Amino acid sequence: YTPEQHLQKAGETIDRWGVTGNLSPEILLQADERLDKFILERWPQAVCHREIPVAYRTDAGTIVSGFIDLLLETEEGYIIIDHKTFPGSIADAKEKAAGFAGQLGMYRDALFQAGGKTVLATYIHLPVVGLMVEVQGV
Repeated sequence: YTPEQHLQKAGETIDRWGVTGNLSPEILLQADERLDKFILERWPQAVCHREIPVAYRTDAGTIVSGFIDLLLETEEGYIIIDHKTFPGSIADAKEKAAGFAGQLGMYRDALFQAGGKTVLATYIHLPVVGLMVEVQGV
C-alpha cells in the first residue's frame, strides 16, 4: 500500500468502529506502529490471530461469548490483547483498563476450556492515549 492508501484504510476502519470523534487515521496508524513494535520486541516469533470468536459454557450453565481482538500465539502460550478507544488521561486509562479483567478472564477461560495453550499475559491496548496496560490477576 502507498501512504495514502494506508491512511484511507485507517479512515475506513475508524468509520467501521464508530469512533470517528475519538481517533484520527493518523493516530490509528501511529498506534499500529507502536503495537507492532511492542509485539516484535517481546514475542518476535508470535503468530498473530485477529478477531477470534470464543464461546464456552460456565459451570453454572451460562453461555459466554465474545471476540478476542488480538491473540498472539507463541510456543510457550498465548497473549491476549484487547483494544479500547478510551480518550482520557493516562492515569484514567490505567484505571479503566483494570476494569476489563472480567472480559479478559472470560477469554482466558474460553481458551482453557477449548484445550489450548496457557495464557501467559493479558493486555488492554489503548491506542488513543498510546498505552498498553497489562491486566494481571485475570
